[in-house]
Amino acid sequence: MKYVSVDLETTGLNPETCQVLEIGAVAQELGGDELGRFHIILMYDELHGSPFALNMNQRLLKDMTKEGHTPEYDWDDFYEWLRKFKCGLQNPHGIIAAGKNFSGFDLPFIEAAAPQVARQFFRRVLDPAILYMKVGDEIPPSQATCLERAGLADVVTHNAVDDAAQVRDLIEYHFNINPMVDPEPSNKE
Repeated sequence: MKYVSVDLETTGLNPETCQVLEIGAVAQELGGDELGRFHIILMYDELHGSPFALNMNQRLLKDMTKEGHTPEYDWDDFYEWLRKFKCGLQNPHGIIAAGKNFSGFDLPFIEAAAPQVARQFFRRVLDPAILYMKVGDEIPPSQATCLERAGLADVVTHNAVDDAAQVRDLIEYHFNINPMVDPEPSNKE
């Protein structure tokens, strides 16, 4: 199964009033090779969002204000990257996305900013939280908690492509230590 781990960094929590600052994506064959990466820093004349989110993304804001910095890609480039990936799929339903809270956070931002991009994704997604829950958890674990429970580096950098790669690592690590093996055919007659 091929999937794309996607992470966004935004200016806040509301997709109607806040903006996407950065998109990171890592394409992966489950249990196999990485198939490619995509990274965007989007530029705006004005930013709208929350002080908390803007403070958390200071690295991005510094990159945006560097003299001569212009974005290398935009939403159309991400759309084309996804379409090329989708052309190699056997799955007729669309791209399987992976992400920490992709359906509840990232996808609504993508739908608001670029509906044509959102339509590339299958409605079912991979979220590593369910793979790392423990009995007694009151809510699904954060990405940092999932990383800690997996024994992986538990620092979430808030760099979109790094965070997307961490989600991929969580999924791959889970399936490498808990391999899903097809049962052998029965020889009963």
